[in-house]
Amino acid sequence: IHTFAPLRSVWTQNHQRRAATTPPEQRIRFVDFDDLDSWEAGTRDVAELFRVEVGPNQPFPEPLRRAMQRHGMGENVTMSFQDHWDICDPEATKENAIARVCAHFGIARQEVLALGDSLNDAGMLEWAGVGVAMGNASPHAKQAADYVSAPCAQGGFAKALQRFVGGEA
Repeated sequence: IHTFAPLRSVWTQNHQRRAATTPPEQRIRFVDFDDLDSWEAGTRDVAELFRVEVGPNQPFPEPLRRAMQRHGMGENVTMSFQDHWDICDPEATKENAIARVCAHFGIARQEVLALGDSLNDAGMLEWAGVGVAMGNASPHAKQAADYVSAPCAQGGFAKALQRFVGGEA
């Protein structure tokens, strides 16, 4: 994960600390850049995921959008947490991943239950036969979902599984 991060989020700090005790083959490798020019120069054609860490509710930086356009990176910009924007290859989406797994195993789209809570989950929730957003989900995730469960901290995930898999009405 290549991160343009003058501001290091709690998420990144926690993952970087955990990496020290994680087996090498399971580690997320972070490369941090503190200015946009070095991020742009050092990232092109290297990283699988670009991350731009920001304060809560800040818009996506226009200089970065222009850099993405210059390099033909597409427009797959999502937010998985409130303090960073994620930029991936346009094909690297959760809905594309689920579609490929389902095609491989012969599972119909209508049979898929997807659960999520962030902007980067919205496409997956919309694609699935049943999309469930957690009660604490982003507005985009809730709008894409067929059903909104309780917040995660109140057992929303388990309640959704009980309702749609366990047979409870």
